[in-house]
Amino acid sequence: QATQEVTGSSQSSVATALFRNLKLEDDSPIFSKQRINFQPNSDIVQLVVSNNRLVLALMNNILIRINLLQPQDIEEIDLSRYCSQKGKVYKLFLDASGQHLIVSLSNNTNGDPLDTLYIPWQTKKVRVINKLKSHMISSVAWSQRNSSEMLTGPIVCGTMKALLFEIELSSDESMFQSGLEPYCKQLVDLGKREEITGVEILPCPTDDLEYVILCCTKSRLYSFRGHITSTENRPLFLGVFSNYKDSLDNYVEFKGNNSTAALKLY
Repeated sequence: QATQEVTGSSQSSVATALFRNLKLEDDSPIFSKQRINFQPNSDIVQLVVSNNRLVLALMNNILIRINLLQPQDIEEIDLSRYCSQKGKVYKLFLDASGQHLIVSLSNNTNGDPLDTLYIPWQTKKVRVINKLKSHMISSVAWSQRNSSEMLTGPIVCGTMKALLFEIELSSDESMFQSGLEPYCKQLVDLGKREEITGVEILPCPTDDLEYVILCCTKSRLYSFRGHITSTENRPLFLGVFSNYKDSLDNYVEFKGNNSTAALKLY
């Protein structure tokens, strides 16, 4: 009986070891590292990547775009005419598909907002979003349900002064050439004059009309939950904020004296 117990234990150990070895053989590394032969001619100030598409902003106000599946083809876009001598790229925002890029510019001297730019991937033409003039865009939440290369779908932008806007952009040049700009609607004013450092749009998986929109500042995390009237209406998210017109107590206060905060959902 003792011999049988030892034999059974040995077989179990062998089976366990075999399973572990097979699992290790099947597991591929989560991350990989390789050297890239690329030397930019100025310091990198911003970097975003999505769907194998990489965008770099350089200190000299040059944007570099690289398709990582064809890294030998490097595109440069000069933003000097929009930045002047005192301007700089403040932040870059690239959607999940890598098709749509928003560039927020600021004054290098006093930090005041300059233009907000829109650059679709399929063109090097830069478009100024005029309805966001005088607003410094500090965060962007892209639509998770958008798959169009021409339209961004409704997106939510946060500003340095605690405002949330909804806007939808199109890469159709006729919209800009004819002076027809995308709509832009203020959704809420958080009141506390802090930079909105992160925004996320969460669609309900079981109800196409229900959404949760999260946004954070350095001291608070806000949560807005509600229903839209139709997926075709524009602006789309007004109904989500309708329950919060009289009171903005829907937040969690961060403890401590924080210099900044970030919000990322994966």
